[in-house]
Amino acid sequence: MFDNLQERLGEVFERGQTPDLSGNGRDGDFTGDLATGNPVPGILAGAIDFQDNDTDHIKLTGYQGVTGTAVRSGAAWVRFEGNDNNQGILYWGTNSPGQKWTFRV
Repeated sequence: MFDNLQERLGEVFERGQTPDLSGNGRDGDFTGDLATGNPVPGILAGAIDFQDNDTDHIKLTGYQGVTGTAVRSGAAWVRFEGNDNNQGILYWGTNSPGQKWTFRV
């Protein structure tokens, strides 16, 4: 499973997009400095460095996420440096009561 991670991560940065491995066509586009960035050292092959919380995102245009009270899950492998706290890791929905789901650390 992890045999070609370095190669795959390089392809991700060349495309400026993370592929949706589920086959549902929900590829994520890099925004901000990610669009011109490169992988940084990581545990397995490399990692994506989100330096600017205001502009660096991976955006899935048109994906509404899991809405309402339906069951959902999210996972991320993250490392924070310095005083990074209260950072959003995964989020979707509109910014109104009961409409936005956020996973933050």
